[in-house]
Amino acid sequence: MSDLSYQVMVGSTQADLSSETRMVQECLVAQGANVSGFSFPKHTDNYLWKLNLNCLNNADYLYLIVGHQYGPLSPTGVGYMHRLFASAQATNKPIVSLIYNGQNKPYGNAADKTRLHEFVNQLKMADHYFWHDQSTLLHATETSYELMLDKAPARGWVRPEHVSKHSGQEVNILRRQIALLKKEMEQLRQNRLQPLFDQKVTLPYQCKCFYGGTLKTINHHTEWSLDEIFLAIAPIVMDEQSEAKVRSSFFDQVLDQEKPALGRMAPEAHAFVDLKIPQNTFYSIKVLLRSYGLVAVRKGAWKLTPYGEQCALNRVEVN
Repeated sequence: MSDLSYQVMVGSTQADLSSETRMVQECLVAQGANVSGFSFPKHTDNYLWKLNLNCLNNADYLYLIVGHQYGPLSPTGVGYMHRLFASAQATNKPIVSLIYNGQNKPYGNAADKTRLHEFVNQLKMADHYFWHDQSTLLHATETSYELMLDKAPARGWVRPEHVSKHSGQEVNILRRQIALLKKEMEQLRQNRLQPLFDQKVTLPYQCKCFYGGTLKTINHHTEWSLDEIFLAIAPIVMDEQSEAKVRSSFFDQVLDQEKPALGRMAPEAHAFVDLKIPQNTFYSIKVLLRSYGLVAVRKGAWKLTPYGEQCALNRVEVN
């Protein structure tokens, strides 16, 4: 016997199918299923619909029991049972419909009878079984469940204490294989990025300098590798930062590194401030970092991607 358990949601209308619903639920439990779902009463509300939708989302299979009536209507004008069927279809949930075809005719007004007829026609396009009494309902439930497990195998679940030692070993082996694959993928990405990090980027800039009480502007340029640029920007954008903050922080770092060269160019100056790099150069850096998946920019804010964060940590270790 398999250790797997399956979650089966049972949907029905409460007014005319209370005993039949209980019978189907007991039959499924007897076959090892875990049953969920709430019957829709004649007068219901959207809260019960949400509860049933949660049951459906967690279920491996959906069983619909259809009797003499269409059932209560939702605010959309479609029956709650009908909506349950549509939601299961939309998520490719395996569905079994148990449709009444006995002597008793459907009851309700003409509109409800029409709705029921159209609903049943839709159910007949998928897996369905007919019943007309308790015996045929039980037989349909038992038969359909066995066939559904073979036809549409579900993932199911298993209690931890039922996992065999051998299965645990297999899980550990798979985990080690996944870890190795991740490491290989990371190495490939690093190899692909190495030429990028090694390439040089020319950074033209303007800087203001003070000569006594006089302010002058120096035009010059420097050359940084993209590795240096990335390591300068990465700590700033570990947390989300505005582009203005990124730009000013980066410019300040460039200024700090350029002060010795500026001092040689203008030895009479006693202060250097307000270094600026042209917008098109800064934009090119931004495009490069984004195109290689290192930085994400959303609504004007910069932030390292998970890959960029890992890459930054690796670059720090290397450097």
